Amino acid sequence: MSYKLTLPGQEKELRRSFTREIAPDVWMLEGYISDYFLLKPASCNVFMLRDGDSLLVLDTGTYPFYRERMLEVMRRYRADGVKKVDLVLTQGHFDHASNNDVIRESGLEWSFLLQEPEAGVLDFFSDWMADFRDLEQLYNIYSLFDMRGITAPVNLASRVSMGFARSLLQANLKLMFGGIDNFLGGATILPETAKVKRSFGGVELEGWEVGRFFAIHDASHTRGHVSLYDPENKLLLSGDVTVEINPAFYYSSLDRCISACGKFRRMAEEGYIELATDSHRSTTFFPDVLDSLG
Repeated sequence: MSYKLTLPGQEKELRRSFTREIAPDVWMLEGYISDYFLLKPASCNVFMLRDGDSLLVLDTGTYPFYRERMLEVMRRYRADGVKKVDLVLTQGHFDHASNNDVIRESGLEWSFLLQEPEAGVLDFFSDWMADFRDLEQLYNIYSLFDMRGITAPVNLASRVSMGFARSLLQANLKLMFGGIDNFLGGATILPETAKVKRSFGGVELEGWEVGRFFAIHDASHTRGHVSLYDPENKLLLSGDVTVEINPAFYYSSLDRCISACGKFRRMAEEGYIELATDSHRSTTFFPDVLDSLG
C-alpha cells in the first residue's frame, strides 16, 4: 500500500511530471513538489537504470500515481530480456519509500537492498517523532508550523504547551503515514562491514557495489544516505545531498553534505561526472532553482 491522502485535483498536478530517458537506459520519473509540504507532500524523482539483465530502481516516491509509471518501465524491460529488479533507496524517508512493495508486482525476480543505518528511518512515524522530540530540547519547534490547513492547530496548541502540540502532530502523522507498506520485511540489509572503498581520480569514496553501480555512503541527509554513481554514463544521482534543497532533520549533517558536494565537484572537474541530478530537482515543479543556477 502507498500514501493515500491525495487531494482533489492533485492527480492533475502529478500528471504534469515527465518520464524521460536522461541517458541510455536510464529513466527519470520526475517527482512532485508543492508549496505546502504537510498538506501536499513532496515525492522524490524516481530513477530506473538498466544493467544487463537487471534493472535498478532508485527510490519509489510518495503517491500511488508513480506505481503505474514504474511498472510500465519494468514491463518494457522485462519484454526486452531483463530478469531481475533491484531496489535501492537513497534514504528511508516516506517521500522516497512509500511504494517500495511495487517491485513485487513487476513479474521479475526482485531484491530490496537496504543500507544498515537506514532501517530505522523506514519506521516513518517513530523517526519523525524522535526528530521533533530532539528539536524540542532546543526550541518550541511546533510554534513554527504554518497557520494554513491541517498544521494550524499544532501552531495554536504550541501556545499552550509543547506536549499538547506534539499530541496533535502525532495524530496528523498517524493519518499521513497510515496504510503505507514500507516493505522493511522484504529487505536484504547491506551491512556496514560490507562497504568497500573505490577511487575515482583523486577522490576516494566508500559504499556498496550494486552491479556496475556504486552506492556512495555519504551519511549526509540521513545516517544511511547514499548517492548513486553510474561509471558507464558518468552519471551521479545525489539524493538529498544537494545543499540548497536539503531540509534539516536533527540527524542531518550539513558538514557531510558540503564534504560530499566537494568530492562530487572534484569528480566532475576530473571528468568522472558529466551528468548529475538529485532527488527533487524538477523543471516542472521547481523551475526557480534551475533558472538561478543554470
